Amino acid sequence: ALDPPQESECIGLVGEVFDALRETGFGEDELTPESRDWLFHLAYLLSDWNDPGLAYHLYAPAKGCVHVACLDASTAIVPVLRSFGRCLLMSATLQPWEDYRRRLGLEREPFHVVEGTAPYLRESFSVYVDGRVDTRFRAREQSKRTTVDTLAGSARPGEECVVAFFPSYAYAESVLAGLRERWPGLRAELQPRDLPLEEQVAFLETALLLDDLLLLVLGSRFSEGIDLLGGRVRSAIVVGPALPEVNGLQKAREAALPGSSEERFHRIYRIPGLRKISQALGRLVRDPGHRARVLLHGRRFMEEPYLQLLPEYLQPREILTDEAAYQKHWAGAES
Repeated sequence: ALDPPQESECIGLVGEVFDALRETGFGEDELTPESRDWLFHLAYLLSDWNDPGLAYHLYAPAKGCVHVACLDASTAIVPVLRSFGRCLLMSATLQPWEDYRRRLGLEREPFHVVEGTAPYLRESFSVYVDGRVDTRFRAREQSKRTTVDTLAGSARPGEECVVAFFPSYAYAESVLAGLRERWPGLRAELQPRDLPLEEQVAFLETALLLDDLLLLVLGSRFSEGIDLLGGRVRSAIVVGPALPEVNGLQKAREAALPGSSEERFHRIYRIPGLRKISQALGRLVRDPGHRARVLLHGRRFMEEPYLQLLPEYLQPREILTDEAAYQKHWAGAES
């Protein structure tokens, strides 16, 4: 984390850059659209930094790089919503409602929930919890071989591609290396980083057609932003809850929240992590005729605080606590 003098120096430099931009004219062909957007975000940063109601955390995740993160945007959101007579906020993954209201600063505002239902979803998913392994960061290496063999055993060459969702690139890369070492004949691929949207679509189309196993990262555009998986993926594995990384930023967010340590952990880590899973799995079933088998791989999925954050249609049918149960309900079952 940057200390106050470093913060002031950093924001001062941002101001100098923005002043120089205002005095400089760029031709349309001199900057890419992405560069222009990034540079002009400096004006928003300076404006928000001077807002006394917004709490910021400045930190350096790597040498030569400074991130500016807003710890709580609710004080900026509420005035915008109040400026309208009525607002309709829509998404499939807003629950739990009280946490959502707090994030928007709407605890004291008129707030009504209207839930649309899709009854066919209850029959569309077959969800199982794989309690044989511990996917927590400190235990991943010990469980890695079981994870590798589970993924390889779930992918049947020549059949439909199986998708495995991971909480991070690092975890997915580690498992992919294990797959190539133990199962060299398996066609397994990990989503590439930083592809333009049209190349992402082309990659996904090719992978679904040619690969046995596709590794995707939860929270990325592949798992949330591209709607190509519906009806084309009938088996998916979620490798551990997608909890945010424990780092200085998350600790700063925790420190800014009221309540017990358990309540803060639930809001900062569990809720966003399980929301990513709901968003990703929701891409697998888009119409009444779609079906998907899902394996929630990791013991934490057995714990009530995690399970209660999954929607009704993703509640597990069975908890597989040993190899015999795993073989009966998942490995030996028909797709």
